[in-house]
Amino acid sequence: MPEGAQGNHRVASLLVPFHTYQVKRLTVTGHTKDETFKCILQLRKLHDQESSCYYQCRSLLKNARKLAQKKDVAALGELSCGQIDRFMSQWNNSKAFRDEYDHMIKEL
Repeated sequence: MPEGAQGNHRVASLLVPFHTYQVKRLTVTGHTKDETFKCILQLRKLHDQESSCYYQCRSLLKNARKLAQKKDVAALGELSCGQIDRFMSQWNNSKAFRDEYDHMIKEL
């Protein structure tokens, strides 16, 4: 076999394991990328849920403040009773809600 052909064969034999390594590496990298993307989506969903609660509370307080400025005691009482009913409904129907509430209160 000519010397140049033998050198090409040696290079080719070295490239096959390297190519296999690269394919495995890209597969692992792709898997890691997919898992990372899933984690990011979960974090975004959690952030959106938390933001939603924040804006709901903010809107409620804004409405209560407007009613207080108008001195509309009846509407303010109705608003607060609605919130109490909503809270009690969640309290009575969800153990997870009670556990989360207890945890938050203990942190204060």
